Amino acid sequence: LYMYLFYITNIYMKKTSKIINKTNPKLKAENLYDNTLIIFTSDNGPTFNGGSDSPWFNSGGWFKSEYGWGKCFLHEGGIRVPAVMVWKGKIKPGSETDHICCFQDVMPTLAEIISVTCPPTDGISFLPTLLGNKAGQKEHEYLYWEYPDPKIGNKAIRMGKWKGIITNIRQGNTEMQLYDLDADLREEHDVAAQHPDIVAKFRQLMEESSTPDPNRVGLKFTTMNTAFHCILPLACFSGLAAHAGGPKQNTSKPNVILIYADDLGYGDLECYGAKNIE
Repeated sequence: LYMYLFYITNIYMKKTSKIINKTNPKLKAENLYDNTLIIFTSDNGPTFNGGSDSPWFNSGGWFKSEYGWGKCFLHEGGIRVPAVMVWKGKIKPGSETDHICCFQDVMPTLAEIISVTCPPTDGISFLPTLLGNKAGQKEHEYLYWEYPDPKIGNKAIRMGKWKGIITNIRQGNTEMQLYDLDADLREEHDVAAQHPDIVAKFRQLMEESSTPDPNRVGLKFTTMNTAFHCILPLACFSGLAAHAGGPKQNTSKPNVILIYADDLGYGDLECYGAKNIE
């Protein structure tokens, strides 16, 4: 297994397709394409800083992308990102899935692909989904996020169609908003008052899922998400360094190219209807 990491800032999205178009012929010339899984995704949703204007570009697509709704926040515009994958002979061309997965699922997936034991993690391999085996795909009971921003602070939980979120924790807010994502994908109608039982259950799950950070006395925020983002790129660069300059190999174990486009939203991809970016 050789893992490659490309990290693309959204300002260069016009060049992204050219990079990818050059990658495939190179892999084919090296006799690697048929044995390579290519993953194109993002670290989070559209940003609000750096001079960007995500709402003008409609970067969020179906989701809001202005400040408070995209990057650094846990609304759908901040945590739901597109993922496009190609694997000749394994992933059916043109197939789509509504399977919900998260970054912690990447390591178990890659471990299963190369038949090695995955280190302990709360992730679930989505390899069955890639291979079209929907019946064999395990699902998360729920997903939980924390973003311990020093000024804001957010927590969110997703279970089935329900999404619970608490924002402005640093300002003392404890009220949970609740959204039915099947009926309200843009999270515009808070129905917490109508479903106190779901809110109570989500509060309990949040409490059970959160681990106090010993470096932040009195603040019950885990550093799990931050640590995962650090570990994954290091693993990718480690694989690249091991291969660079060495003999070309054509092993039975697949190669993986993982492409991160920074701050990418659904509205930034032509396949999802983007008109301002090729």
